[in-house]
Amino acid sequence: MKTHTGERPYQCEHCDKAFVQKCNLQRHYRVHTGEKPYQCKICDKRFSQSNGLKAHELTHRKPAKELEEFVCTVCGKKFKSFSNYKKHMQLH
Repeated sequence: MKTHTGERPYQCEHCDKAFVQKCNLQRHYRVHTGEKPYQCKICDKRFSQSNGLKAHELTHRKPAKELEEFVCTVCGKKFKSFSNYKKHMQLH
């Protein structure tokens, strides 16, 4: 019942993050190692997490002009890629 007690026994040796489950710590290590085990079969782009790959694969199913746009709420700049939008938002 670690989830309910708040106990996080799996500590990252590279930063101060800790996790309830060992699998989450192992996934977190990719932040430090740069490992990207999930690869797009269409364009070979790689991702550290499966959900990143799944979101990316959707971009191959729509024409570029129909892709969802991410709009900065501060300056109005538009992005086709959520990761580029996220990086941009960190600048504000």
